[in-house]
Amino acid sequence: MENHQDILPSTRNGRNGFWRKSEGITPLVVFRILFGLVVAFGALRFMVEGWIETLLVEPKFFFSFWGFEWIPRPDRVSASALYGVITASAVSVSLGYRYRWSVAILFLSFTYAELLDATNYLNHYYLVILLTVLLFFIPAHRAFSLDVLVGRVSELVKVPKLYRYLLMFQLAIVYTFAGLAKVNADWLLEAMPMAIWLPERAHYPLVGELLRQPWVAYAFSWTGCLYDLTIIGWLLWRPSRKWAYVAVIVFHLMTWAMFNIGLFPLIMMTSTLLFFDAEAQDTFLRKAKALVIELRGKLNSSIDELVLWNSNPRLVGYSKPVPNKRHIKSFPNTNSTLPPRQEALQQTQTLKLEQDAKSFLIPVPNRRHIKDFLNTNSTFPSPKSQPLLQLNTYTTVFLTLFFICQLILPLRALAYPGPTTWSEEGYRFGWRVMLVEKVGVATFTIKDSASERRAEVNNLDFLTPYQEKQMAIQPDFILQFSQHLAKEFAQRHNFKKPIVNVESFVALNGRRSRRLIDPSTNLAAEENGLSPKPWILPFER
Repeated sequence: MENHQDILPSTRNGRNGFWRKSEGITPLVVFRILFGLVVAFGALRFMVEGWIETLLVEPKFFFSFWGFEWIPRPDRVSASALYGVITASAVSVSLGYRYRWSVAILFLSFTYAELLDATNYLNHYYLVILLTVLLFFIPAHRAFSLDVLVGRVSELVKVPKLYRYLLMFQLAIVYTFAGLAKVNADWLLEAMPMAIWLPERAHYPLVGELLRQPWVAYAFSWTGCLYDLTIIGWLLWRPSRKWAYVAVIVFHLMTWAMFNIGLFPLIMMTSTLLFFDAEAQDTFLRKAKALVIELRGKLNSSIDELVLWNSNPRLVGYSKPVPNKRHIKSFPNTNSTLPPRQEALQQTQTLKLEQDAKSFLIPVPNRRHIKDFLNTNSTFPSPKSQPLLQLNTYTTVFLTLFFICQLILPLRALAYPGPTTWSEEGYRFGWRVMLVEKVGVATFTIKDSASERRAEVNNLDFLTPYQEKQMAIQPDFILQFSQHLAKEFAQRHNFKKPIVNVESFVALNGRRSRRLIDPSTNLAAEENGLSPKPWILPFER
């Protein structure tokens, strides 16, 4: 039996009562299953689309996140194995098999994959990492899992509400900061970059001409901002929760269809189910279970009657029995006037229905519901006899610091001069989603400080086309590439103390292009750190 005392011991009597409030475990189980499947789908898609080759094998040079320059890069076989591990561990999390180990392996492998090249950074990859951290501390495997099935852990019906609130708070951070980032002049007053993106989709059937209209870009911009800022409130308010979730589905399906933003819509559509409490999710699952059982019963009835007809058509003259609860109670306990063969068929169908009801594995989280639904004894443990798993002091401190970091990281952009959409300082890890349309060009010149030798660089000799596109608009990537060029020319061409200058021009949200980097700065001599970079030229409107 797995021991969780080092992570999730019972709470001492004097601790805050809020942490002892409990609810059914169903929302955590549903989240675990869907989250694992979505991540596994994303990893499989990464392999099928050939992105391992184009993003991890073909590049000769990799851009790093600050502080992670030491990360080793894999070869083709290792990269394929890495995504195989991601897929397998995600499926294992979904199944609840070796849950703690599976979550830990998923976190390490997925994080390593995202650290390989910073040009591949996407907000939803970052979100997957954060949710995986939280899942490690959440006992989402204590029901409807292989760990429970094989007896590795005991089954739970009730867990503290705090676990679900932790995940909900993480989602609230994403939506809130995404909305706050949209409160800017470009997004609200200029409808940028929607005014660029929507007309590009004018070839869409039915709505193509509509997307050309300027007011539609403003409608998209304002609706997106209001949605991000208010959707958490609507999901928290019980009277509006169902309609708010409908809005989540419509909003994310629309963005998924119109914009290439990867798995982010799918992650948010599945994760926001956490705002429905255990009672609501149990009710939905019971109704779905009853519907599936009824459909299976009708299908079995049709098949059995067809078999009976083929064997003896004269026996089929009665109405087709409908397999429902009334039949379970009345057959075979009541006298039947059906012919013997038809009565035997009826009893067979009833037995099949009872077996289906017992074997259809959707968790029903308390004894009363199972009795009412199937008239059978429950195999779930009694909630009163189960100790609630609580967070210990060390875990509480860690999670507190974890969320403090989540609040600070998006706000760090305020410490840098000028708009972060221009300088990119403080941009990543801040939930700035779909805010910019940037195109740029960067031309590098290398000079030998000991002679008159100089060379102009063809970027594609060192970078893939995708890397060059990302590098040309992000100053820290320009700096990394400049220092890489200095090392290359020093080693291969014997340049003495190479001087690297760049002619960099960037167009932001439809404006004419402007210089991004001071062309007189020797980037080979600059340091890559977290402090403001004086060689980034100020933004001019």
